[in-house]
Amino acid sequence: MKKLIHISFILFIGVFNSLAQDVNWLEYYSIEEALKEPNKVGYLILRGKEFEEFPLEILKFKYLRKIDLQDNRIKIIPEEIGQLVYLEELVLQDNQIEALPETIGNLKKLKELYLR
Repeated sequence: MKKLIHISFILFIGVFNSLAQDVNWLEYYSIEEALKEPNKVGYLILRGKEFEEFPLEILKFKYLRKIDLQDNRIKIIPEEIGQLVYLEELVLQDNQIEALPETIGNLKKLKELYLR
């Protein structure tokens, strides 16, 4: 009986920790604000900021789940984008992107990619 309780407790703690990690992801609308807590950035919304280049500071947010760069003037996505292995959604529509780097294939969790 003690083993059963112990195993159940371990499983409960594992599930709780997993849920807690999801709850702690924060949404930011500026890179400057996000840089204050880079390990808590889950969602980065940078629509219409008139970026002409992909902001390389984004690569500091290792646990990003979503990047929204819609409605900018970005032409090139850097190969380093493949380092963001937790990325699930990448919004790049309404930019001037000519091609995507091969490293986009490293984003195994990527579920949604918007390019239009």
